[in-house]
Amino acid sequence: MLPQRGLLLLIFLPLVFLSYDIGRHVLVNQDVPIFFSEERPVVQIALDGALEGSAVFQISDGFSLERVIKMADLGVNSFLHHSLAEIEPLQPGERIVLQVVNGEVADYTRGWMSSAQRIILGISLHPDRMTEKDWDYLPGVGISLAAEIQKNRQENGDFLELQALTRVRGIGPKRIKLWEDFFK
Repeated sequence: MLPQRGLLLLIFLPLVFLSYDIGRHVLVNQDVPIFFSEERPVVQIALDGALEGSAVFQISDGFSLERVIKMADLGVNSFLHHSLAEIEPLQPGERIVLQVVNGEVADYTRGWMSSAQRIILGISLHPDRMTEKDWDYLPGVGISLAAEIQKNRQENGDFLELQALTRVRGIGPKRIKLWEDFFK
């Protein structure tokens, strides 16, 4: 009886291993299941001044500042309501600073999140929306190179795209390749 168990075990173990191995390869090579996909575009913004500290909102159903203010449960006075209707839609990585007076938004300013925040949230960077501090956060960039990038942009105009950074002394194709994932 013992030799039969050994034979069954000898047949069963390789079958289990093959089933596991084949299944693992099939799962690795498959696309992401459809239920994980997000059909609607998503915008992530930072909102300051409305709450204690800063809050990051992810919006997928209407990219207006007025909707964000309503989502933060704040009132909008009539002056601001008129100006909100005329502003451009929100962009991923924007930072909105609200001036709240007596529980209502009196005014706002728009800017950009830091490069560190955008990288953590998976938001693409743009070379013309970065400060020296933002450049210093990227790998291979120190204080002096960050200052050189800003100086070049002020003297020669916007970069418009990542490849244009090669006009800055000290930046070549290797650095551009290193940074590509941050600017997609």
